[in-house]
Amino acid sequence: MKKILFIIFVCLPLFTQAQLAIPELWGTRVHDEAKVLSAPFIAQLEQILKTHEDSTSNQIAVLIVPSLQGEVMEEYTLKVAEKWQLGQKNNDNGVLLFISIGDRKARIEVGEGLEGVLPDAVCNQIIRNELAPYFRQDNYEGGVMASVTAITKAIAGEYKAVSAPVQKRRTRGGSLMSTLIILIIIIVVSSLRNRGGRGGGFYGGGWYGGGFGRSGGGGWSGGGGFSGGGGGFSGGGSSGSW
Repeated sequence: MKKILFIIFVCLPLFTQAQLAIPELWGTRVHDEAKVLSAPFIAQLEQILKTHEDSTSNQIAVLIVPSLQGEVMEEYTLKVAEKWQLGQKNNDNGVLLFISIGDRKARIEVGEGLEGVLPDAVCNQIIRNELAPYFRQDNYEGGVMASVTAITKAIAGEYKAVSAPVQKRRTRGGSLMSTLIILIIIIVVSSLRNRGGRGGGFYGGGWYGGGFGRSGGGGWSGGGGFSGGGGGFSGGGSSGSW
């Protein structure tokens, strides 16, 4: 009996240490525990999320960990969201984007007040269509930005998930017709260029990730003083992998 108690006493701390701790907010919205994001990107994303909160009162946070350490993702993310109290108390309008690099898993945890505009199906589409393609190429910043952009668009009713187009067999006639159309376009464009000379021009507009602009100069201000507003969660959202 003493040996059993001794073994339990020795092994208990190991089980305790194996549990994945929940980081403190420390006044920030982006928590990169896996160290896969650059400091400038984190600062940029902090500002984007702060601006979104200022204009909508929605609170969106990001947590990236190296591994779940055996934790059930859905249970862990719910605990994180509840501890951080994302969203306003009367609106429950918080969202947590969670990513486990080692497990190649992600989840969008949605507050009760946003489940109507961010239903499980939409969250799954965001992970599958926005996050996963970037993450398969180890482009974590691209995947995080695309996901956050899609989340904010979905909240605004502007997100439309694009399914992969169905490949159709081309007939030889159809291929020939396409070639002729392309040739005609090239001829017309060349003719217009020759007649129009050097007038006009195109501005090479930059891509701003679905409406999120970048400041040309100066630094990004961090989300100092950020804290949860007391929002509630009930397990809404969806999980996926890449």
